[in-house]
Amino acid sequence: ARRVWAWALVAEAYRELAAAHDLVLLEGMGGPAEVNLRNTDLANMRAAALAGAPVLLVADMAFGGAFASLLGTFLLLRRGERARVAGFLLNRYGGERSLLAPAVADLERRTGRPVLGILPWRIDLALPEEDSAVLREPSSRPGAPLRVGVTWLPHLSNFDEFGPLAREQDVALTYLRMAEDVCRCDAVVLPGSRATAADLDYLAGSGLAAAIRDFAQDGGHVVGICGGYQMLGGSIRDPEGVERAGETEGLGLLPVETDFAGGKVTRLIRVSAAPLFGADGLGAIVGYEIHHGRVRVEPGTPPVLLTAAGEAEGARSPDGRIWGSAVHGLFQDDRFRRAWLNRLRAARMLPPLPIRAEDGEAVFEAWADVVKAHTDWARIRALALGR
Repeated sequence: ARRVWAWALVAEAYRELAAAHDLVLLEGMGGPAEVNLRNTDLANMRAAALAGAPVLLVADMAFGGAFASLLGTFLLLRRGERARVAGFLLNRYGGERSLLAPAVADLERRTGRPVLGILPWRIDLALPEEDSAVLREPSSRPGAPLRVGVTWLPHLSNFDEFGPLAREQDVALTYLRMAEDVCRCDAVVLPGSRATAADLDYLAGSGLAAAIRDFAQDGGHVVGICGGYQMLGGSIRDPEGVERAGETEGLGLLPVETDFAGGKVTRLIRVSAAPLFGADGLGAIVGYEIHHGRVRVEPGTPPVLLTAAGEAEGARSPDGRIWGSAVHGLFQDDRFRRAWLNRLRAARMLPPLPIRAEDGEAVFEAWADVVKAHTDWARIRALALGR
C-alpha cells in the first residue's frame, strides 16, 4: 500500500513538471537493475516508462569496473526496459581516451548500443556537490582561521548551497553532529529541512538545540536558511498537518513565528541585502524559495534582505549576529558570502578580504563546453527532443 501511495505522488509530480516545461530530465538513483529492489524501485526504469523517455546508462570511471557495470546492468534489465536504453556514457575518466577503444567496441558489440561519450575528470572546475556523501567529510580545510559549522539534520535539504563556503580559503566548514562541537565554531548555520518539526525534535534530543542557544548567548553568530530560519523562531504551528499537526517549540533566537498552511511556495526571487554587516550596496542577489510555512516577523525587527519591490525579507538581531532568511542561494553569491565572512573575520581581529563578484554561471558554461566536446552531443540532443 505504501508503494502504491508513493508512486502516485511520483506520477503526480512528473505530470506537473511535464505540463509546465518543454523538457524534463529524469535522474535515476543507484542502479536500475537491482534485482532485489525491482518491485519497489520508483526512481529508475519505472519513471522512464511513465515519461516514455529514452535512457542513458552512466558509469563512473573513477572507481573501476565501469564496463562490467554497464554490461551487467544492461543484461539484468527486463527486455522491455532494455529497449529504452539508447546508449552509454562514461564519466570521470582520467586517462588517454584511445586506450578505451577496445572496451568501447566490445560493449557496443555485446549490447547493440552506442557509447555516446567519455567525459574527462575535471577537478579544476569545482562543480557543486550533488551527492550527500560530502556531508560525511570531517572538515573542508581544518587549519583555516574561520570555523563554520552547518548542523547536520536527518531531513537536511539543499546542502549544495554550502559548497562555496567550503571552497573559501579562510573557512573550515564542518557538519555538526555533536553538541560539544558547537562552541568551537565562529558561526553556526541551520540549513533547510524537508521536515522542520521533526528536525527540531532531533536538535533538542541531541543536545544541539541547547548548545546553539548557549553559543548565541555567548556572542556566537547563528544563521538560519529556509527551514533553519523557521527553527530560529519561537514556534512552528501546523494546524492542518502539512508536516506534523500541532505546535513545535523553536530555538527562540529570533522574534518570528511560523504557520504551516496553504500551498508550497516555490519561486525565483531577486533581492538585495538590507544594511547588514557591510553587505548592503553590493547589488542584486538572485535566489529561490521552496518551502511550506509562512513566517510572521514581529514588527520593528530589522530585515536581512529587501525584495525588488522594497519589501522586507528575513529577520535579524539588532547587532546582526543572528539572522535568518527563507531565500536559498545567499552563500552562492560571492559578494554576500564574502561580506558575511569578513564580519566573522572582524570578530577574530582579522583583516577583511577583498569582495569580488565572479560569474557564478561560468563553471556551468565551462562544463557544458566539456560535455559538448566529449560526447555525441547532436545525437543526445535528438534523443532528448524525441527526434
